[in-house]
Amino acid sequence: MKPLLSILFLLFFISPAFACTCMNMRNLTVKEHNKYLKEVSSIFEGEVMSLGEKRTVLRKYSEKLTLQETVQSVTFRVYRLWKGQEQTEVTVETDAESSCRFLPPVGSRVTVYAGRARDKTGFLSINQCSVGSFDDQKMRVKYGEGKVIEQQPLPDKDREPESFLSMVWTRVDRFLS
Repeated sequence: MKPLLSILFLLFFISPAFACTCMNMRNLTVKEHNKYLKEVSSIFEGEVMSLGEKRTVLRKYSEKLTLQETVQSVTFRVYRLWKGQEQTEVTVETDAESSCRFLPPVGSRVTVYAGRARDKTGFLSINQCSVGSFDDQKMRVKYGEGKVIEQQPLPDKDREPESFLSMVWTRVDRFLS
């Protein structure tokens, strides 16, 4: 009887844990939102050009703490810049094995709020909280309409827009891989 109860416990009460929780920035006042915007190193609107291969890096966090992490790079074509270095292309990293990773599909256009990597190496880092958590309207109150870096191409009339289900499936597929 005990083995049966143990199996039932494992099947019904243990579920995968997702440690990633993003703060809901939309309910903050402009002043509170601006406080968090100060911590962001770069804000830009861009299109995902490519996803790099997963690679292992050693991150030195202090004299005594060095950790091995698996990261993946995401390269964006920058169309508009609000904060950060003026470049036509930006490559950022995301933790490839974290529940917070963010790997947008190639060709997607997003507004990115990137921070510096935790080990202070200078690399820009993103996660799922970097896109969609901030309130773009409140950001524009602080930084205006931004600087156009590269003109966005006109939408391709022959190209079908990505359906909602296709977008969801792409994200589920990337999450599981």
